[in-house]
Amino acid sequence: MYLTFEILALLVIAWVWGDMLQGAPKFSEHFTALQSAEDYGLRQAKLRAKEQVKDLRQDVRKQGNSREGRERIKRAEQLLEHTQQVVAFLEGVKRQLNKLPRNRVNDWMIEQKKAYEIKDTLDKYVKWMVKEYKDLTLPELNALAKSNKATPLYSKKESDKDFAHSYFENASKVEVKAFLSQKQLVVKQYEAEVLKKLGAGDLSSDLHPDVAGGVFVHQPLLQIPVGDHLIAEMVIKNFYGVTKANPRFFVNNTPIVVADRQGKVAFVANEVGKKHWQAKFILRIQGRDSIIIHQVPFEVLPKR
Repeated sequence: MYLTFEILALLVIAWVWGDMLQGAPKFSEHFTALQSAEDYGLRQAKLRAKEQVKDLRQDVRKQGNSREGRERIKRAEQLLEHTQQVVAFLEGVKRQLNKLPRNRVNDWMIEQKKAYEIKDTLDKYVKWMVKEYKDLTLPELNALAKSNKATPLYSKKESDKDFAHSYFENASKVEVKAFLSQKQLVVKQYEAEVLKKLGAGDLSSDLHPDVAGGVFVHQPLLQIPVGDHLIAEMVIKNFYGVTKANPRFFVNNTPIVVADRQGKVAFVANEVGKKHWQAKFILRIQGRDSIIIHQVPFEVLPKR
């Protein structure tokens, strides 16, 4: 499912290599910029995952703390812990790389087998996730540490290389760190898929089973300058009988218009700092109102 993402990352790397071969003096800056973008995405993914589990706890509590709901909270927290161990391991590798002389990277990654430790960690994570959450009907989770044989971009001449030699042979520090940041980001993407299936962030857990698709909040930006409009969307998807449910949407307890299962959210961010806004869905199901509340995080930055 994430093959496209990985191919795009490899194409970016190929472009950088092209610059290097053509004599561009600052090719490493491209990798540094790539790593910075990936690290930013990783920070946002960590924040979103924590908020999703927080929302899950609130939803389960509001719906009566059912045993099934508490079990899903436990599984979501276990997922976050396991994922953080993998992300922290890769972060540790990046820190160790910073301490190495440039001419020691190849030796440390391949001869001292750090690359094989990375592969083992990534392989175990994916296998654990597939086994632990097999009841959730997950999308296909591709292996994260492939050899050239499993990667169709490489030529036949290079196809016999294993994972370590494919990605780390004669690689510079910035290349390795950019690659590891990309793997951290994909690990968080895998985590997000499982959280979605557990009902964290997207689905109010203990509602009537007709609420199969769930309710969603789509907010493109987590950071905006002070004085700008925060733009988001509240959505109901795959909800059988949604018209009869008479959906009502509220933003910070103010009703908004619902049209075709969607509500547009827009308000001015007036104060600098980390904030939340409240998205409330009220659905009439089997004669009673079911209320789903999401506390949606965002950060307001000073004007430059």
